[in-house]
Amino acid sequence: MQTLEGAVLVGGQSRRMGRHKSGLVFGDRTVLERIVLALRPLVERLHLVGHIRPDLIPDTLADTGLLPDRLPGLGPLSGIHTALVGTESPVIVVACDMPFLTTSFLAGLAERLDSDFDAVVPESSWGPVAVCAVYRHRCLPMLEEQLSKSALSAQDFTRTLETRWVRNEELKQLDPAGRCLMNLNKPEDYEAALAIVESE
Repeated sequence: MQTLEGAVLVGGQSRRMGRHKSGLVFGDRTVLERIVLALRPLVERLHLVGHIRPDLIPDTLADTGLLPDRLPGLGPLSGIHTALVGTESPVIVVACDMPFLTTSFLAGLAERLDSDFDAVVPESSWGPVAVCAVYRHRCLPMLEEQLSKSALSAQDFTRTLETRWVRNEELKQLDPAGRCLMNLNKPEDYEAALAIVESE
């Protein structure tokens, strides 16, 4: 597999959740720690991208780089932009609120990034999951053009690229339980995720 970097987007406002999602606790780990554990075996360097209070970064992640958004206030596209600016390597970009991501799922995405594609993006029933995807550095000019137009939809951005979509049966093969793309937007989502963890 080619050299990869990893970026966890931690800059969201978490308005619906009411507290920063990366600090939500599952057993003896936070959701951020769970995501980093899934990413670390695959990447050469790993960064937390966005503005996050230092007290929300566990000691176990002290060796993880922190990259403030270069263009704050512009949503996930700004985080993807920041992740791509500092590297020539492809970057696995993941939101900080996906507690069931696995190394095998992320590896499956990365393995599908051949030279024909700018990005590999899973597409669920609710559309492209732009914040759990692999992007090449060459996406950067197109991304900067989108940001310059204030076209801030990350989903729409993935449709402007030469994208390798992961859909339907292929997605089920990578994620048989159908949980990897589950994210935490509201307190009810957190409660449902906790129930899954407790049942296991």
